[in-house]
Amino acid sequence: MNINLTTIATLSGLTPDDYPEPVRQALAFQSAADALAARVAAEAPVDLTAATTATIGKVHAAAVAHERDHAAAERCAAKLVTIAAGRVEAAWSAAVPAIAARCGAEFDQAAAQLTDALAALDPHVDPAVAVAEHWNPERAALRDALAILDRLRQVRDAVAYQAVEREVVSNVYARDSRTLVFDDAAAHQRFQRKLPADDRGVYYLVAAATPGVEIRWQTAPQQAEQTWPASIRRHRDAIAADNR
Repeated sequence: MNINLTTIATLSGLTPDDYPEPVRQALAFQSAADALAARVAAEAPVDLTAATTATIGKVHAAAVAHERDHAAAERCAAKLVTIAAGRVEAAWSAAVPAIAARCGAEFDQAAAQLTDALAALDPHVDPAVAVAEHWNPERAALRDALAILDRLRQVRDAVAYQAVEREVVSNVYARDSRTLVFDDAAAHQRFQRKLPADDRGVYYLVAAATPGVEIRWQTAPQQAEQTWPASIRRHRDAIAADNR
């Protein structure tokens, strides 16, 4: 399975019981194919030294049959394993839209939890320092919200790469606007200026502290409808209309 689907399957938070039925069926077929291939590979050749005067004919026939059929059995088993892997990938690919919608709902809930946790902080406390207070149970909700947001941000990126989503304004803006809504270009520029080179753990803290930025899961169409890309699209459409 390609790396994007693996990321989606691993980080979406789904348990095997939550997998879509086509995925469960494909995984069951894959398990059966792998087991068959393992059984075929484990089949030992016939031991000719075990033949006796009474059994020599049967042992010889069994040895000939094994040498004739075993290679073909291995090839066919390997083909079934390949077919199974393809079915698993196809099933996960088909499930991506539904999984993305589920992840989007979970992401937005975590964003609301982050907002509440930040609002409950003493205004004199640095949120980044508060997150680092692993000993402090009062920071658990803040840490949990950020962990969910960071995990699902990776899922949203993988969804974009899997679908080969069209660039929105720029690669950087496309990446950021997958899970953030910007009032305008200036808001995105403010966010980028405040974002450290290593944004692990603080990406959404910076977003929450930047005016004109909202933390919210965005589909590709929703990204395109944000103020900045929408204004660029209208401008391009106007130019195209003038040149007709």
